Amino acid sequence: MCFQRACFKYHVTLMCRQVISDVRIPHAAPFTHWSFEAGRRMHTTENEAERFEVLLGEKLRPVEDEVGRTYLQAIVVEIVRQLQPPATTALLADRYLYRVAATSSRSRAILAVEGALKALGANLVRELAYTREQATTILDQALARWAARYFHVRARVDQDAT
Repeated sequence: MCFQRACFKYHVTLMCRQVISDVRIPHAAPFTHWSFEAGRRMHTTENEAERFEVLLGEKLRPVEDEVGRTYLQAIVVEIVRQLQPPATTALLADRYLYRVAATSSRSRAILAVEGALKALGANLVRELAYTREQATTILDQALARWAARYFHVRARVDQDAT
């Protein structure tokens, strides 16, 4: 599956009057909103991590626009070191980034990143009815996938998926 927002597509199987149709739907906010409201999960938790990687990227893009790429990388590493999600921590373990000075920009960026993670976690638990443990694993995998692309880190992020 392609990970760029422009080519991420959902494969949906529809059935009406015993006629089955397979449809590919490009990623779009309205479809995602509908799928959450309807409680529609992806086929596997790995597919769910792929979807949430795209959603995380969308939520963090405005933060990057405000503070810049390097600053956002430093904030993400700081948050990962505090929260210690297993796959993402392993991926970024030896990543050294400059320390970000305590400013209002830093505070806003931290709140935005933490808010994005909490909102996506809530989507997994409330709308898609995953357990907290499953949601934590999916969100960790999504963050690790996003970080691997964003930081240009080569690592196999799916090895801890189970």
